[in-house]
Amino acid sequence: RVPLPASRPTCPCFGGAEFDRVFVTSARIGLDEASLRAQPTAGGVFTGSGAWRGLREHRFATDLLA
Repeated sequence: RVPLPASRPTCPCFGGAEFDRVFVTSARIGLDEASLRAQPTAGGVFTGSGAWRGLREHRFATDLLA
């Protein structure tokens, strides 16, 4: 678990030369005014590094699907 300053994380992905950085988007849609005041960075993208490492995304050829 990675604590974030937003209550609605949406999509994590790994990046960086060694895939040792994590990027997490967050949502602000549906948050009421009090929640938006308490979470001013909601809707932003957060990044961090730690003791984790991701993998390169698998690619496939879409022209072979026709």
